[in-house]
Amino acid sequence: MPKIRISEIDFELELVERLQDVEELKMLNGNITYSKPIIRIESTQDKQNIYQIIWHEIIHGIVTLNIQEEINENTVDRLAHGICQVLRDNKKLLDEYYPWDK
Repeated sequence: MPKIRISEIDFELELVERLQDVEELKMLNGNITYSKPIIRIESTQDKQNIYQIIWHEIIHGIVTLNIQEEINENTVDRLAHGICQVLRDNKKLLDEYYPWDK
């Protein structure tokens, strides 16, 4: 499985069928755990949704590990959608200025 580094921690990325929150007994699109660094994503969704959910969980990781403040799920979701849109719509700009690919 691929890894995603957030701050100094490498998170395993896992695609999981029927991802559940065991405490609240509800289905999840994704989650991030820090004690055993894993980002889990519900695998039955289409690739576009999986990409957005990965960014959603990355934002949770950034906030938890670096800012250490709570932000609500709606804000996290809006940031994830915004990042996905900027990355998708500005590929040429990113290719030009991405410094460590040259």
